Amino acid sequence: MTASYLPPAPAPETPMALLSTAELFLITCLWLRAAAWPEGAEQDACWRAGFAAAGIAPQGAAAFDTFFRILRAASPQALPARCPRCPGLGRDEVLLLRLIGLLQRGEDEGAAEILADWLCPTAARMAMLPARGLAAALAASRLILPRRHPDAADSSLIAPGGYVDPGLGLVH
Repeated sequence: MTASYLPPAPAPETPMALLSTAELFLITCLWLRAAAWPEGAEQDACWRAGFAAAGIAPQGAAAFDTFFRILRAASPQALPARCPRCPGLGRDEVLLLRLIGLLQRGEDEGAAEILADWLCPTAARMAMLPARGLAAALAASRLILPRRHPDAADSSLIAPGGYVDPGLGLVH
């Protein structure tokens, strides 16, 4: 793994409260998609409803579904999702955020490195197209994953009373 794709996402174990709306959306949909294995219409409808509510085009939901079907078929591991009760992000969840963030910025080389980490070369090439589609659909709905400095995920660096989102400071 090279450092070329490290900065665009939070670090593993980042508390969920420090994620942006776009990051929370993607991780929540990942959890719902993981819950739909084996295929279940009720759980499948949950993540699809999230895409519809966020105003993401149907092609975005299809790209998301196709991407995770490829991951599931080609990877010996389960989907890259932790339990929703875990207080922080897992390594694979971080890699997913990095992958989509890189693709939203047109940085295909770093995205290819992430896919190569997860999958065999053929599956990685197959997964790139739906991953690009997902990144584009999220961007079209203004769900842009923020570029982060690796230290930005360290909650110990935030001053007491400091808010990640300025709007949260106004609410409190």
